[in-house]
Amino acid sequence: MHESSLESVELTLGSSLKELEQHINSLSEKFRIKSVIRQIAYNDIVKCLLLPKGVPLELFGAKFIFWVKQHFILIKIANVEIGCCIKSKKPICVYEAYYNVIGEAHVTISHGGRDKTIYELNTHYRCIPRFAVEMFLKQCVPCQIRKPLKQHVIGKPIISLGVMTRLQIDLIDMRTRPDILKPDIIYNWILNCIDHFSKFSWSYPLKNKSAAEVALKLRELFFVFGPPRLLHSDNGREFVASVIHELKELFPDMMFVRENGIVDEENLPTPICDSNDDIIDDENDCADVIDEDIIQLVQQLSDEVVASSLVDLSLSHSPTVTPQKTRHDLQKKINLNDCVGLQIHTVDRTNTDAKLLPCLIIEKLEKDGKITFKLACEYGKLEIPYSIEHVVDLKMVCPEALKHIVIDDLNDITFIEAC
Repeated sequence: MHESSLESVELTLGSSLKELEQHINSLSEKFRIKSVIRQIAYNDIVKCLLLPKGVPLELFGAKFIFWVKQHFILIKIANVEIGCCIKSKKPICVYEAYYNVIGEAHVTISHGGRDKTIYELNTHYRCIPRFAVEMFLKQCVPCQIRKPLKQHVIGKPIISLGVMTRLQIDLIDMRTRPDILKPDIIYNWILNCIDHFSKFSWSYPLKNKSAAEVALKLRELFFVFGPPRLLHSDNGREFVASVIHELKELFPDMMFVRENGIVDEENLPTPICDSNDDIIDDENDCADVIDEDIIQLVQQLSDEVVASSLVDLSLSHSPTVTPQKTRHDLQKKINLNDCVGLQIHTVDRTNTDAKLLPCLIIEKLEKDGKITFKLACEYGKLEIPYSIEHVVDLKMVCPEALKHIVIDDLNDITFIEAC
């Protein structure tokens, strides 16, 4: 066990230094030499500072000696001469020790982020560049799976045409302060339902967040106000599909009272037609025409709102604006056996849990020009495929436990079970 952990540390150290070396080589030659202080340069600095006055300076150049005298000084710690910064009197951190030093400081502040890590490093060491800290944080697994995801801007506003046209539901986690009525009756969740048109809301207590209990409360709401046209929830596709399935099981199938060959009533003459021949049933009812006009007007207003909210495209020509990666480029970038992350909804985790579930791509499917991925985590293979919009690239921070899983030994599980 100890040998395997040492091997994983060496692999991580090698990959981290490789990325750092590529960044240093990309710098201009003027800044490349003094961007970091390597062990060989540190030894030369110590030798230069130990030279007594009056000794010939054949080993080092005059510029190097002047630079050393201006920036560094020797301090004796435990009877050992240590090279330190002349201003802060703090030890120099060499390039080969970056990974261990940054890692210790980052763990000390409990993965507090870039600025806190740099502040912690500056209290003990000098000569650690900012880009080294940033590249280390990009390869820190706990930080990458817990970082907040950027919310995408809604491109088109949601417009409802009437009451109960769109019903939005959400679950509120009250497990930290549950409502205990009896020892066997404990409410840990609140189901909040809001009508998007009237902004009227309903709240129901829940013992747990199962789809069956949510469906029972929704059925009570539907019996009073009628079923909505659209049921909107952001609790994940599997949860919403389970709620719809439970609602279908609760409601009986449609029953046709007039069967066994009885003629439908719509083909029979109405009493109004029998009494007055002038009044006829118009198939092109004006109510349908009005509804279509309203829908066209709302669609036109919706398009105008979207058009007015667009940002001026001239900003994209500015050199400070970097173009975002398109979905097509990300599809080409992600391949089989790559590590990706799936966002975990807030109802399935606490504030201290990871926001992403690391997974491996085990299969790449393409149907009707759309690419989806079959994923597997360390707990099992996910049942449903996911498109490129649902995944986050985690190739640089793949956990060690995920690299050594055997795909054939895993069972099919749902995303909620994996969380």
